[in-house]
Amino acid sequence: MSGMTAGKGLAIKYIQLIGLTICIFGLFLMGPSLFFGAFLPDKIWVIFVGLFLMGWGVAWVYALVALEIINSKGDEIKAKWATEFEKEGYSEREVNKKVKKQWKVASPILADRAAALNEMSFAFGSLIGPVIGGKLTDVSGYRHMTDDLTIACICAVFLNFCILILPDLFIKKKVVVDDQEDE
Repeated sequence: MSGMTAGKGLAIKYIQLIGLTICIFGLFLMGPSLFFGAFLPDKIWVIFVGLFLMGWGVAWVYALVALEIINSKGDEIKAKWATEFEKEGYSEREVNKKVKKQWKVASPILADRAAALNEMSFAFGSLIGPVIGGKLTDVSGYRHMTDDLTIACICAVFLNFCILILPDLFIKKKVVVDDQEDE
């Protein structure tokens, strides 16, 4: 039923992992880091490069979140429709046609809801992030705060890899391909 193959889902996860890794380098330069303070000059251009990398990495992470929401919920909705059509006595071919037809109508609505959820989450993070970052800066200082966030981002990369990518590398999934529509 799924229009997305396992390869596409894995590619999205890799892109998000790359984005998180770019964020690590951005945070490392934004301080500049106390870990390698002797190697990094305490200049504004270093912080600028760090901010640029941070923004670029966040774009890699968040650009595909709405697509993930649509794909995860879409498969569930398609399976529910298929079950309903099978109960009504339609053949497998007719079920596939009806599900595709209904998906063409429903997918824009789901895309709008996923985009709204994605934007709401990003806006909430933009609201609460500076508050938490300001408090951390007050408590430990700017350079320590960026180092702490770098460590948190490294943990996020590790968790992302272990939870989302590692299982896909060791577990073979059945790749489902949609039949082409009859013309």
